[in-house]
Amino acid sequence: MAVSNGPTGRRGANSQRGHATRRSSNNGRGATTPRKSASRQGTQKHRKSANRHDPTRTLEKEMLAELAATGTHTAATVNSARAQGQANTNPAGSKARGPILAGVDEVGRGAIAGPVCVGIALVDETVPDTFPPGLRDSKMLSEKAREGLYSAVRAWPLAVEVGYASAATVDSFGIIGALRAAAADALAKLAARGYTLDAVLLDGTHNWWTTEPDALLEIGPVLPAIPVRTVRKADADCAVVAAASIVAKVERDHVMVALAEQYPGYDWASNKGYGSAGHGAALSSLGVSPQHRVSWHLPGVRRNQHERN
Repeated sequence: MAVSNGPTGRRGANSQRGHATRRSSNNGRGATTPRKSASRQGTQKHRKSANRHDPTRTLEKEMLAELAATGTHTAATVNSARAQGQANTNPAGSKARGPILAGVDEVGRGAIAGPVCVGIALVDETVPDTFPPGLRDSKMLSEKAREGLYSAVRAWPLAVEVGYASAATVDSFGIIGALRAAAADALAKLAARGYTLDAVLLDGTHNWWTTEPDALLEIGPVLPAIPVRTVRKADADCAVVAAASIVAKVERDHVMVALAEQYPGYDWASNKGYGSAGHGAALSSLGVSPQHRVSWHLPGVRRNQHERN
């Protein structure tokens, strides 16, 4: 689905033209001294704050408008969920709805222990334009800040769910197959609430949602064949993806804290299953747990010792 790029802003390049130097009034020789460019000062300030900007809803609203204009969205109802005796939490009830866009982000992809998670947040034309203050990519926030935002961020979208794929699934299907399995888990939770989606806004540059057409084998579950738009740093630039990022990160962190109690010694409450000096030392002394990804290189463990205890 083609989406036009938004306009880019430009600073007035001529605002300082002809004012690069000024004559000093404090010396009698009429010497000139450089004047610091205001545009340069602005550029420096912009660079300092470039990594702290707030996300916007521009791209997601453009995609929703395109879906509505082309009529490619489904006029879905929650009748099937109601027929199965499931709770109807869809604000649209049984009426035909407008298009629904999913913001999707992954958490735990680079961990060596614990599940990989996929957060899916849904928005439509009814979702408020204003999102919770402080919403941004979960990686740009402290754990305390994420926890403080969690409830408000979870309540803002139309719906949000987190899917999980275990370490064993990562070993069986690879990380791409595991991401699809986690996404399928999240989609099943959304479907149980009566929600379907019409397009995906996916963080990153690789479309792992769709099976590659030249792949010899389909890896992992086949996800819905709907338009997918990949955007680099979508978790920082797009509000719906940032929401999915925060909810998935907080919920996976809670899972790792719980697993730390079941498998003490690896310090998962702190490192959340990622590689660290302490995690590697624990692997050397304790060996591999059922929660480790044994198909990966594990620090402190020889290749022939990659078997779960």
